[in-house]
Amino acid sequence: MSLLKQLLISVTVAILAILAGTLVFSIDSARQYLDGQLQSEAENAASSLALSLSQPANQDPITRELLMTALYDSGQFQRIALASPEGQILFERQRSDADSADTSRRVRSDSAPKWFSQLLPLHAPKAQRVVSDGWKQVGQLTLEVDDTYARSALWNSSVRMASLVMLAGAGWTLFVVLLLQWFRRVLRQEIEAQVKGIGRTSAESVSVSAVLPLKS
Repeated sequence: MSLLKQLLISVTVAILAILAGTLVFSIDSARQYLDGQLQSEAENAASSLALSLSQPANQDPITRELLMTALYDSGQFQRIALASPEGQILFERQRSDADSADTSRRVRSDSAPKWFSQLLPLHAPKAQRVVSDGWKQVGQLTLEVDDTYARSALWNSSVRMASLVMLAGAGWTLFVVLLLQWFRRVLRQEIEAQVKGIGRTSAESVSVSAVLPLKS
């Protein structure tokens, strides 16, 4: 193997390692960012709903159920539950796996496949707040955000980043192939010119290479 090929192969391996590392760290950073956004959404929604349920005008059980049902029907939450101080469930709405799959299909036809969700799981965001009636604790509110939208966004972002990395790798591969072809063509032309000049009597008549690396 020539020195040029060894150099190009080593540079290619280094570039591929850099591109792969960039892709992995970018996808992991996006996953961590979405985890933080989901947790923040759960915390904000739980605080707002708990404050609404603690208002004097909303102490009626039917009114509380209507408020929690309205928030659950927005489709952004996997589970909403209200438990008494003794642990008894006063209200609960939970989305099943089939409902989550239907929601995922409604969100986007190209949602994240199952193997991708298992490879890069998002932490289930969960927030809890206390609901009170004046100084009296009524119960504990629990909210879990549905991560279907976030997983779909992470999948689409990963596909775009992977496509860019593959495009960059393909561009570098094409450059290496063209460089090798150019070098072989130039080297063949230089050797032919030198061979033709061997039979000449004057040393000055031998052509000098026009390519800088071949002059010596």
